[in-house]
Amino acid sequence: MYCPNCGKKIPSKSKFCPMCGFNIKEFFDSALNDNEDIDLEESKVKNTENTKIEDIEKNNIDELNNKEKTTSNRLEDLFVSKEDSKEVVEDNNEESKNIDYEEDYGSTRIVSDLFKETNSKDTEDNSVDNNNIENNNTETSTETNTEKRSFKEYINVIKEYTNKIIFQIKKSQEFIYNKTQKSMQQMVLGESKYLNLFIILTTIALIIPTFSIVRVFLAGKTVGKFIGFIIMLLGTILNLCITAAGPLVSLKALSFNYVPNMDKASIKTITIYTTTLISILKLLAYFLGNIVISMQIILYDQFSFRIILTTIIILLIEAFFIQALLWNKFKKDNYLKVFSTIIISVIIAELLSVLISKPIIFILLDIVK
Repeated sequence: MYCPNCGKKIPSKSKFCPMCGFNIKEFFDSALNDNEDIDLEESKVKNTENTKIEDIEKNNIDELNNKEKTTSNRLEDLFVSKEDSKEVVEDNNEESKNIDYEEDYGSTRIVSDLFKETNSKDTEDNSVDNNNIENNNTETSTETNTEKRSFKEYINVIKEYTNKIIFQIKKSQEFIYNKTQKSMQQMVLGESKYLNLFIILTTIALIIPTFSIVRVFLAGKTVGKFIGFIIMLLGTILNLCITAAGPLVSLKALSFNYVPNMDKASIKTITIYTTTLISILKLLAYFLGNIVISMQIILYDQFSFRIILTTIIILLIEAFFIQALLWNKFKKDNYLKVFSTIIISVIIAELLSVLISKPIIFILLDIVK
């Protein structure tokens, strides 16, 4: 909506212009009164047109009656005398000429008046059409504005939900950090009682799935039990290296940008914590879905949807846990940057570990043969 006085944009349904103070309500009330006056004038014009048409019809009837009378008089005069008839005929011709001239003059006047009235109506109709076009344009602009607002509102709703999810993730990471802070400090100082427990849990969690899949892989091959045990042990060591490579590479990457001055003891502690957690998750994946992450890809080149989805979930949990253990070591403004750095580093470490481990295992098999 625009002010009719200053032409500046104002909010809809406003009574006064906030820019120039113009009384908008009185302006539109006067406009409505003018429209009512126009309707009255149009009705008057129609009435005058009807009266003019009736007058024309009456005049035509009277003229026809007069002509009939004159013709009857002419016939009577013809019987009386030829000379008188000639004079009567001449007089009648003059009268008819005058009558025809008056008829033509009157009809031209009426036609000109009607033409003027129709022109005034056309101008009024054109002005009404222009107003309707302007109203349609304003309606379309308001519709586009509402569509833009609805799209923006939809985006704002998505942002609100994502912010709520990120807030809950941050709270859970802070909770994990507070619960593990004491044991991490003891492990950094070398006073922790849980270091040996973490090592035992990690080895057990990796030995069970690795031994089972390597045993199945060696079932069709002529390999002795001792050699088979060595290959299974080497497979477990490779699986341990693959599991520990993710947190180690991510911590090294963060030490360059977002977490500077990170000491070796902290890197070692976070790596042990994360490796133990991921080993337990891999053991659960083996028991629940018969999936041995990384080793199935190395030995059998299996890239099924279940294996890829399970690998992605475990890598996301790994990145989440690493960031939770680093909660007090980075600025919270760089939260998303730190998480993206961790997840990219973990994925790269996983891919490189698989690519390096695959030829090592097959070289060992060739040597044994």
